[in-house]
Amino acid sequence: MWVQRSAVADQIVVQRPESVSTKGDPMGKNSRNRRNAKRRKQEARRRDTRASDSPGSHGPAQPEDPEPCPCARCQRSDEAPLRNIEDWLINRLSLLWESGWQPVEVVRQARRSSGRDAADLVRIAILVDNSQREKQRRDPLWVAQVESLGDPSSADDVNIGWLERWCLAGPAPDSRSHTSTELLLALVELGPIHRMIPPPGSDVVDVVQLRTDVDDPDPVLAKVRALLNKAESTEFAAEAESFTAKAQALISRHSLADVLGESHGGDCRLASIRIPLDGAYVRAKASLLAVVAVASRCQSIYLTSYAMCSVIGRPRELRRVEILFTSLLVQAQAALDEVGRAASPGSSCRSRSFRSSFLSGYASRIGQRLVAERDRAVQSYGPDALPVVARIDSEVEDEVERLFGGDLTSARSRTYNSLGWGSGVDAADSAQIRDGGLATAGSPAELPQRPREGSR
Repeated sequence: MWVQRSAVADQIVVQRPESVSTKGDPMGKNSRNRRNAKRRKQEARRRDTRASDSPGSHGPAQPEDPEPCPCARCQRSDEAPLRNIEDWLINRLSLLWESGWQPVEVVRQARRSSGRDAADLVRIAILVDNSQREKQRRDPLWVAQVESLGDPSSADDVNIGWLERWCLAGPAPDSRSHTSTELLLALVELGPIHRMIPPPGSDVVDVVQLRTDVDDPDPVLAKVRALLNKAESTEFAAEAESFTAKAQALISRHSLADVLGESHGGDCRLASIRIPLDGAYVRAKASLLAVVAVASRCQSIYLTSYAMCSVIGRPRELRRVEILFTSLLVQAQAALDEVGRAASPGSSCRSRSFRSSFLSGYASRIGQRLVAERDRAVQSYGPDALPVVARIDSEVEDEVERLFGGDLTSARSRTYNSLGWGSGVDAADSAQIRDGGLATAGSPAELPQRPREGSR
């Protein structure tokens, strides 16, 4: 006989071979009929037994009998699946921690894939998971992320049954139950990424997470932030670019001074950060981050499945990349909005392809200017700086190769709008400022315009 699992009834179904000839069978026809009748009765009894043990098997409630089915299985049929989902969520979170995911990243992915309710549910699940790990060693960065998610509203929220209470607390309990199932599927789709913070109870990482040293703040970064804040607040494009240019010039000079100082015995260890890219035009934003990273002697890898980038470099450069990227993104969005306001209704300037190409063109031109400013800073230090910066570039490339190996491909833009690209280049090139500028006119394009993508 052959045995297969039935997808409908979830029971073992016996598949018998086709009947064969009974010629010469010593058993008579009457005996064969009695045997078949006996088998049919046995199968009928088995069906009755299975039916009597299923939830709601006693039939629908009659008007004169408003009480629900009293059998034990009917009484627990709604609770058991939720308890199972509770256990599964906590177990899945443990696997995600070991796979490199961090609490705030899991909440973000749940929101991206399944909406706000799923994000709130996984947030509570993380708090429940954390309450069970109080005796385990936890990294301060991990603790800070969990604390940023908030505290349970009551002591019962972390006890058994928290999922049922969460479902009942919403305006549509049935919808929330469906959300829990969607969340299960979303978490299954999260594959392994690099561990940057040790998971609870462990000290193993793949690459060191960038840590902000509050006891030793960088005074140059404070000046850079002030310049970029001015660039974001002004209404004049030329003035915004002037402030941005001064900020990048300050970053380039100070960064090179750090490199030369660390080459004489300082700490040159590499670190990493993951930067989420939310909203529309994620690929174009990844291109902007890539050019900012390269200009700061870092490398940015776009994790396509999760809409975020992993940036590798020296700690101080990583901080500057994060600050400058955020500011440039704000300025690019402001320039794009200005183009949209000036365009007539129905104009192609309001199309998705135009806006995406605008940001890509903006990123390409900004990248050229940032690299030109970086190279001028190197030249100002003379030939002694060249071997040092070459070594830093080589170390970053080696680290990217170690972490990602052959999983990288060159990202290509899926849409291209020449008008949008040109407008983006014009927005990035609107002010020709030679003193504190990002570049002089006609500076060479030394930066690839496509981000590198990882398969993770």
